[in-house]
Amino acid sequence: MGIPSNHIVVVLILVMMAIDVASAVGQHPPPPFPSPSGFKQGWTDTVDFMKHCAVYMHKLSPKFRKASAQCCTSAKKVDFSLFCMILWVPDIAMVFRPDKVANIASHCGIPLRPYTRCGSYIVRPPPHQSTTQNNDLDRANNYMTSLQ
Repeated sequence: MGIPSNHIVVVLILVMMAIDVASAVGQHPPPPFPSPSGFKQGWTDTVDFMKHCAVYMHKLSPKFRKASAQCCTSAKKVDFSLFCMILWVPDIAMVFRPDKVANIASHCGIPLRPYTRCGSYIVRPPPHQSTTQNNDLDRANNYMTSLQ
């Protein structure tokens, strides 16, 4: 079961439109102007990540499947802070699940820091940390899930 390439193209167009619109209306400060090669490389890495890992982070895919080597290779190149911000765009959030993105990062050896927000998901700390903090995260994640 794969995701049709036209779905990925639509998602990429929505991502680019949402970033431009959000910056234009002042919802987010514009990012620092990258060099043309840096900007192109960042988007190329993001597109590769979406192409190779979409089947693992798609909303309709099973809770977690072991990511492929190709997915992990592209995950190691992507800027997760940017990708997690993209997951706040409602049209993107309808396609990809942020908790699955965090699982892919962790599985591929580049776990997101505890308490990092990835879309509507807050990354849980390792089990050895305070259970009070974990209970607070459970409540926060349940609340964010209920809003979707």
